[in-house]
Amino acid sequence: MRNQKVVVAGAVLAAVLVMTGCGATTSAESSPDTQEQTVETTQPEVIETPAPEPTPTQEPAPVPGEEEGPQLPVYTTASGVAVTIDPHAPLPAEVVAEIKAVGVLASGAAPTYDERHAMSQYLSDAADKIIYTGKIPVFVFVSGAYEMDGSLISSFYNLSAREPGFNGVALGSADEAISLAQSIIATRPDPSIYQVIDLTR
Repeated sequence: MRNQKVVVAGAVLAAVLVMTGCGATTSAESSPDTQEQTVETTQPEVIETPAPEPTPTQEPAPVPGEEEGPQLPVYTTASGVAVTIDPHAPLPAEVVAEIKAVGVLASGAAPTYDERHAMSQYLSDAADKIIYTGKIPVFVFVSGAYEMDGSLISSFYNLSAREPGFNGVALGSADEAISLAQSIIATRPDPSIYQVIDLTR
């Protein structure tokens, strides 16, 4: 009987070991979730690339002599020479010389009765040509009073301009006429665009 108990106990122990082993295997095989939980999944790191900054458009360098800017007006002389005029600067000497070179004005004397119409037309045309450049000329010239037959009674100095305030004043000398013209110009918003042109000397 003692030997039988040992055998039985051994058999029971073996059965317990077998069952325990089977149970461990079954538990491990039947619990896949347990194994999956031990696996760490690593998400790939997303690196954001900054958008490239827009490349500024580079304008071509201006060609020398072709720089942008306001174009100054041009006065074309009777001989066809183009003279650049700055409205805020004195007229170039060649422009003034051309205006004074007209025969009816060159002598500085009062025109005859017949000449006065030609002189008036010339001053009007000269004023138009200069005003086109942005300058406003104020002419000082000799005029006169005439008899019905056209003979000269007396001579005096006048101003001529395409603006009110200058015309129709009889003065005793060229200097007096120039002084009056300058005083009127000083009251204008932009005196730099005016120029007194003495046609008497």
